[in-house]
Amino acid sequence: MTSKINKIIDPHSNSISTLIFLFSIGLFVLALGLFFMLKSAKEAATYAHITATITNIDYYNESVYVSYTYNGVDYQNILLDSFSSFWTNGQELQIFVNPENPSQITSDISTTFIPKMFIGFAVFLMVITIFSIVYDLVRLHPIYPSKTDYNKKKMRLTGVQMVKFNNRFKLVFTQDMKTYNSISCKGDPSLVQNLINIQEIYADVYLDANGHFSPDYVSLNEQLENLRVQNGLPFNPIKMVHSSSGIHINSHHH
Repeated sequence: MTSKINKIIDPHSNSISTLIFLFSIGLFVLALGLFFMLKSAKEAATYAHITATITNIDYYNESVYVSYTYNGVDYQNILLDSFSSFWTNGQELQIFVNPENPSQITSDISTTFIPKMFIGFAVFLMVITIFSIVYDLVRLHPIYPSKTDYNKKKMRLTGVQMVKFNNRFKLVFTQDMKTYNSISCKGDPSLVQNLINIQEIYADVYLDANGHFSPDYVSLNEQLENLRVQNGLPFNPIKMVHSSSGIHINSHHH
């Protein structure tokens, strides 16, 4: 059985499990909204659409009672299925009446606003999720540099650079007197620096002829985790970093 590898470096902005959870909630709420919309459409097609007058408002229990006339019969103080603090006694409302049971009514709000509210909230959640995924993909350079053997190189990991006003950090690599930085990552920068101090670390990276650079985060994370285990070091991912200088921590070898 393969043990779980700690994410000493995690370039993702959001966890995959969080995004899946949000998207699932969005799908569930969307299904509810569509269900209510179809139910409302059915009621609108079979129920009578008439005008009712508010006769009593119970603000404490958020209940509204209306009176109306249907097929020549008066119905007094019938409980409505919705409430609004903007309604007042004597105000006229549009309601739907069940012809088979005229004392069964529903308001315009229940048939139009509530389904749209559910659907709008669901779309919002799903758009946020999709945007987060796209944002992560753009940050991770999925196209450039091309992940080919031709662009794959070994490069020395030389330091950790804290990101200002954030709980993230960048990995610093050097080759031929040039410095390359990763995108900002989550994880344990102190552990990375300690491992660099213990021994020289050469990691797989991708670098094309145009200077597009990206570490192989998966293999590097496995490499760092193996080194952590070998040296018996703890894994303590940072929760919050207060940094005003974005200090670049250089490695020192003894």
